[in-house]
Amino acid sequence: HTIFVTALEGSPEYIFDLGCSERSYIAQSFRYAFIPFAQVSFFSVFLGIAARFIEECETLLSTKSWGAGRLEHCQQALVQSATILTLARAEFYELLQRSWDEMESFFSSGGTEQIAALTRTQLSTFTALALSLFSTLGMKALSEGTALNRCWRDLQTVGQHVVFQPS
Repeated sequence: HTIFVTALEGSPEYIFDLGCSERSYIAQSFRYAFIPFAQVSFFSVFLGIAARFIEECETLLSTKSWGAGRLEHCQQALVQSATILTLARAEFYELLQRSWDEMESFFSSGGTEQIAALTRTQLSTFTALALSLFSTLGMKALSEGTALNRCWRDLQTVGQHVVFQPS
């Protein structure tokens, strides 16, 4: 990738040179490995969108007339998805905290692979659950102007980012 910047001014403490081989940055984020940093950053976004997706599903289920059997099925799928998302978030943030606390030893002992595996697996798992849930919500969910549909598309988009694809 190439980055071009024209006439940009910034305070020296917020500027760094990507081409510089020797870095003496103090902030811990500058010492975090780039690909894992990208993975955890995008996965955090994914978790936020997934939480919003769950909220929008709850809203739809509470406002639309449903047959009793269908409503129960959708609610069970929603509870399952919300539970898995909660567990995934906890596991992710636990690994992320460990990576910050033990940065030097973490990345020299397979931490990069742990982050890649965890984010890819959890993204794949939740995306499949979201597809299952989304497919039960009917035509209202398909309307492109709804927040639910935007969340669905955003989940699909962030899940396609190159940092989540096999190397």
